[in-house]
Amino acid sequence: MTTAQKVALVGLVWQTRGLNPALAALDLPKAKWYYRQQQKVSYAEKYRYLQATLESVARQHPEYGYRRTTEELRDTYGLAINHKVVQRLHQLWGLPLLRRTQARRSDLLVRQRLYRGRGGAIMGG
Repeated sequence: MTTAQKVALVGLVWQTRGLNPALAALDLPKAKWYYRQQQKVSYAEKYRYLQATLESVARQHPEYGYRRTTEELRDTYGLAINHKVVQRLHQLWGLPLLRRTQARRSDLLVRQRLYRGRGGAIMGG
């Protein structure tokens, strides 16, 4: 029987039978019981107050990535939010994150060939 199943069983009977006898019957430590009782808040619920703000920034500036969005939140709205949180919320809520790729720089020989022409000597005068 898994710990989650034991915690669920204790949760059903602890008010009628008492916590200590229920935990002893299932060989479940009291610390584990109390640890499992703590309600974990989902990431989306924890940052629900940011959703409207992030959506408005994404609509106004669709070219912004999560770093520039973080700066916008900090400068305009006065919200101190980590950039990793902003990136995760963008992914969670399906907000656009446009990524641009930089143009590839050509190497020296290709630049020389373009400068001198196709038929010209590359190293010679």
